[in-house]
Amino acid sequence: MSQVHAATHPGTLGQYVLSERLGCGGQGEVWRAYDRAQGVEVALKILTAERAVSASAWAALERVHALVGVLQHPGILQVLPPQRLEGHVVLPMELADGGDLTELRGRGYLRIVPVLLQIAAALQDAHEHGVVHRDLKPTNVLFDRRGRVKLADFGIAAVLSERHAGSARSGAGEVSPFSASPEQLRGEPARPADDIYGLGTLAYDLLAGHPPYFPHFDAARIQSGPVPQLVPLQPAPSRLIDLILRMLAPRAADRPPSLQQVIEELEATLNVTSVLDPEEDLARPPAERAPVESPLDVEPEPSLAAKPEPSLAAKPEPSFAAEPRPPPSAKPDAFSADDGLSLTIDEFRPGRGLRASRHGDPPRPHRLPYLLVGLVCGAVLAVGALQGLARQGWRGSPLHVLSAAILGARLGQPVDSVRQGQSAPAAPRSAAPAADWAALGRLVAQRAGFNQRFSALAARGASIWDAADFAAARAQAADTSRAEAVGDIAATRRHWQRAERLLSRLEREAPRALATQLAAGERALAVGHPGAAARAFALARRIEPASRRAAAGERQVRLLAAVLPLMSAARRAEHVHAYARAAGDIREALARDPGYAAARAALAHLNTVFARAGYVRAVRAGAAAYARGRLFQAQADFQQALVFRPDGIAANRGLAEVDAELRDRAALP
Repeated sequence: MSQVHAATHPGTLGQYVLSERLGCGGQGEVWRAYDRAQGVEVALKILTAERAVSASAWAALERVHALVGVLQHPGILQVLPPQRLEGHVVLPMELADGGDLTELRGRGYLRIVPVLLQIAAALQDAHEHGVVHRDLKPTNVLFDRRGRVKLADFGIAAVLSERHAGSARSGAGEVSPFSASPEQLRGEPARPADDIYGLGTLAYDLLAGHPPYFPHFDAARIQSGPVPQLVPLQPAPSRLIDLILRMLAPRAADRPPSLQQVIEELEATLNVTSVLDPEEDLARPPAERAPVESPLDVEPEPSLAAKPEPSLAAKPEPSFAAEPRPPPSAKPDAFSADDGLSLTIDEFRPGRGLRASRHGDPPRPHRLPYLLVGLVCGAVLAVGALQGLARQGWRGSPLHVLSAAILGARLGQPVDSVRQGQSAPAAPRSAAPAADWAALGRLVAQRAGFNQRFSALAARGASIWDAADFAAARAQAADTSRAEAVGDIAATRRHWQRAERLLSRLEREAPRALATQLAAGERALAVGHPGAAARAFALARRIEPASRRAAAGERQVRLLAAVLPLMSAARRAEHVHAYARAAGDIREALARDPGYAAARAALAHLNTVFARAGYVRAVRAGAAAYARGRLFQAQADFQQALVFRPDGIAANRGLAEVDAELRDRAALP
C-alpha cells in the first residue's frame, strides 16, 4: 500500500530479508521475512508512515508484546518485541502461513469442531492468565503449515483485574460488529463470557457460511436477541446447533458458564459412542439449497444394471451418530465407520460396493420378511461355502472366507472362482474383476482394527493434542466409505492407506504429546495455576493412563488447591506487616505439601523481610535510647539488631559508640 515506506518491497530491512507480502490493512503491511540474526522465518508487520511516528501506535505494539508474552500456549501466535529499523516501526511475529479460518466456511462439522476445540483451548489458557481476546473473527485465527491453530491479533484484548473480575483494561481499537458480544457493544467491562459469545459467532459463521445477523448489522437487535436460527450448509448434530445457540445467548448468564464446559460439549459431538435416537435428526440445509458435498452424506449411485426398488426412490433423510463404536458382541463382518455410516457386507451389491446405511433412517415398509429370508439364505450359503472351502484347502481367516463366499454368491460366481480370482461362465453383473472384490473383502477385514485404533486415539484425546491429523484421518475414512459405496476399488484402497498412515503418525506423536502436556502441567504448577495444570495432567492421563508423572501431577494439583488459600492469606498478612501470622500460614502450607517450592521460597523471602524490618526497628530504638542517655537500653537494642543482621553497619557503629561511652563512664572517679 502506498502509505507504507517505499522500502517495504522484497529486499532487506535491518536484520530481516523481505520475501513476500502476506497481507495489508489500515495500519500497515505484513511480510514474510527471514530473520538473519535468529535464522528463522517470521511474519513482519510494518506500520504505515503515519502510524510509525505515532507514540500511541508504538505503545500499542509494546502492549501487545507484553500481553502475549505471558501467554505461551501453542495455539496463540507469539509476538516478539517491536523494533525501529531504518525509519520503520516493525513488529516481528511467529509465522503462520497455512491460511486462516475462512477456508473452513461451509465444510463438514467433523472438520470444523476439532478446530473450534483448539481455539477454545487457547482462549481458556488466555482466561487463566486474565486475558480476554474480544476480537474473534475468522481472519484472526490462522493456521501453521501443519494445520494447527494460531490465535492472533490481541490488539483490543482486555486484561482482567485481579480484584474485580468484571473490570478490565482494554486495548484501543474498533470492535468487529458481527463477533462482538452484546455487553461489548454496550461498552461494558470485558468478561470471559465475551469470548464464549465470540467463539459461538465463529462456529455459526463456519457452519452457516456467514456470521449471525449478517449482512444487516443491528446493534439493538443483537443486544435483545434471539439470535437467528442456524441453518448449516451441511448436516450437523442438533446438539452442536443447540450449543452454538446457547453460546450466542443475549444474556451472559444464559451462555455456558465456562470454556471448559464448551470444550466438553464440543468433544461430545465428536466422541459419541451410542446411536442417536431415531427421533433425533440432523440439522440440515433447506431443500431448495444445493448442499455442499460431505463425506458424511454419501448415497451410492444406483447400479445401471440393477433396477431401483420403488421404496428407495426417495432419498432418505440422513441421520448419524458421531464416532459410533461396534459393541463388544459385534462381528468383524460389520464396520461402523467413524464418519457415521454403517457399512455391512450383507448389503453388498455389484457395481455399488458396500451400501451405506445411516443410523436413524426411517423404517421401510414390508422389508422385514425379505430381510429374514435373506439372513437365512445367507447363513446357509456361508456354512456351505465354509465346508466347501475347507475341503479345497482354503487357508485364511473366517472373515476372509465369509467375505469371499458372500461376494461370490452376490456376484453369481462360484466360491472357488472368487478364491482364484477367475470368472465363472455366468458373467457377473458387475464389470469389476473378482480379484478386486476379493481385495475389497480383505479391506473389509481390516476395518475392525482401524476402528479399534481410531477409538483408542479418540479416547486418548487425539482430537485435542493433534486435531489436524485426527480430523484428516476421520475424513479419509469417510472418503473410503464413499469410494467403496460407488465401487471404486482403487480409490477405496488409496483413501484407506492414507487413513492408516495418519493413524500411524498419530500413534507416533502420542509420546511427544504426552511430554508436552506433562511439561505444561508442571509449568502451571510452578506459577500457581492449578486450573491449567489440572487440564494438562488430565489430558496426559488420557494419553497414557499409566503415566506416573501425570498421576503425581494430579496429586500436586489437589495439594495446590489446598495450599493456595493459605499462601494468599500469608501475602495479605505480610502486606499489613503481620509477619508472624504470615509465617504461620506458610508453615501450614508446607506441612500440607512439603515439596511446594513456592512456599519454601515465600518463607525464605518472609524471613528476609522480617529480619530487615527487625533490624531497622532495633537500630531506631537503640538510637533513640542513646539520644536519651539510656546507654544500657541502647546497648541491648543494638545487640538485638545484630541478631537480625550481624554485619549491619549502623548497629555495629551504634554499639561501638555505646560501649565506648560506657567505658568512659566507668573510668570516671
